[in-house]
Amino acid sequence: MHPDNPAIWAVAAGMTLGAATGFLLERSRYCTMGALTDVFLFSSWRRLRVWMLAVAVTTAALSCLASLGILDPARSAPVAGNAGIPLSILGGLLFGIGMVLAGGCASRSLVRLGSGSLKSLLVILLMMVFASAVIAGPFADLLQPAAPWRPDPVIPDTIPARVIVALVALLFLAACASRQIRRGERRELWLGLALGAVCTAAWSLSGGLFEREAPRSVDFLVPGVDLFLALASGEFAHGGRPPAVFSASLVAGAMLGAFASSLAGGSFAIETFTDAGDMKRHVCGGVAMGIGGGLAFGCTFGQGIGGLSTLAPGPVLIVLGMVLGARIGLLHLEGRLRWPPAAS
Repeated sequence: MHPDNPAIWAVAAGMTLGAATGFLLERSRYCTMGALTDVFLFSSWRRLRVWMLAVAVTTAALSCLASLGILDPARSAPVAGNAGIPLSILGGLLFGIGMVLAGGCASRSLVRLGSGSLKSLLVILLMMVFASAVIAGPFADLLQPAAPWRPDPVIPDTIPARVIVALVALLFLAACASRQIRRGERRELWLGLALGAVCTAAWSLSGGLFEREAPRSVDFLVPGVDLFLALASGEFAHGGRPPAVFSASLVAGAMLGAFASSLAGGSFAIETFTDAGDMKRHVCGGVAMGIGGGLAFGCTFGQGIGGLSTLAPGPVLIVLGMVLGARIGLLHLEGRLRWPPAAS
């Protein structure tokens, strides 16, 4: 590695952090869609508290990083890439529906692919194609009129405000951790802390050491689009915009980490579609996640943890849309909500 070539350092750091993240997600079987399913179907918040803890850790850490001047949340990818209020809500809604139909969000699909799922391979390919069309392809111009609808940040960019946010996040973290300890959820406690740590590390590295990139936390969709376009075209730039090297390397590393974990744990197995209906659901899920993720400019990690930690209005609306979309998707799978409606 040559010190005058920061791209090599970015690739190495991204691959290392991504491998750790993929290993962690595969070994824990964690999925945000599954956590929401537990709440909606079984009124169990056990897995969702993992996500809540990760958000609290990342929010407190991001506030500290912003106070120290290491990065500016206002120019971060989840905030600066916001498509405006209407499209943010629509994007979150479509992504939420899609992840239920596909049996998992972007991160879970990537981990399942690393574990041998051919179903997830199709989902990821469709997701990348349609997200690319929205972010950098023929539909990208449709997002430009949405600029006036972009809301301003709610949290003032001052050190006192950031300190207050960090303290509130730490109090929420302590309350959530205390509840997990009382309920014997120590495994979930450590998982939430670990996910918060990797998201914080991504913020620090993308915003501090590799500042030519827009700072972002762990995200599997937008950097995945960068990686997909680079591999498809053989060029490491599209539309004059170079890919976020660190973040794209993190996506590749996550799949390799999941592969290593599944081999080590003996869970690697080739998975195929069970019937035509199974394939249709995964196809629809991949398309919906691609379009929705492109409009939302992120996934359940990129916006659901990293974006939410900025406390900006856009990510909050996107996450609410994802939750509502997941509920709609579950109602459809339960047969209580069907589309298109049957003819009378």
